[in-house]
Amino acid sequence: MKSLAIIFFIAAVISFVSGVFACCGKIKNETIKNSGVWLIITGCLKALCGLLALKDPVFAIIITITGVVLINCVKCLTDKKEM
Repeated sequence: MKSLAIIFFIAAVISFVSGVFACCGKIKNETIKNSGVWLIITGCLKALCGLLALKDPVFAIIITITGVVLINCVKCLTDKKEM
């Protein structure tokens, strides 16, 4: 399942780089600019899943789904506190 790991690594690099650019203010889109930290966290999670996919692809997919749900829950909770 090296192809799954490669997909995770490519997605991680794209998310991480987008997050860094968003945090530095290089991206003008307000939606992406406000979620730079979350893009970096998601990129790190995808990189972790890429490492896990080299050993156990099923576990990597489960970790990815769980991580996405947790990130969305935390983001929703922090957005509600700001309101």
